[in-house]
Amino acid sequence: MQSNEIYQYIDNTALKAINYYRLKMVDADGQFTYSKIIAIAAAPANNTITVFPNPVKDKLFMRLPGVPAETEIIIADAKGTCVKKLQLKAGTTEASINTVGLAAGVYSISFQSGSLRNTQQFIKQ
Repeated sequence: MQSNEIYQYIDNTALKAINYYRLKMVDADGQFTYSKIIAIAAAPANNTITVFPNPVKDKLFMRLPGVPAETEIIIADAKGTCVKKLQLKAGTTEASINTVGLAAGVYSISFQSGSLRNTQQFIKQ
């Protein structure tokens, strides 16, 4: 029997390219089937900053709006102590930070560029 259920999901790590999705539906007895694959072209909003993966192991990736000014990035530990600081050139839309030297724990990453102010948290494994 076909179901006409409607599902919603917000993928905060969607790529700017085409993203492919499908559902795995599992019955109570463990039997499962997959839905058809759908393709969705997604682009983050102009002012969205995406930080991934979270939790992070070795390298933290960032997608930023192409702001016209330099962007200052500050990483602070759970006590608020700055552990890393870097500058990105104006117009940078993608960057990464090596996190190998960070101890396991919760960190905040702050972005400041002109009127853009954004702080997010991530977990270092």
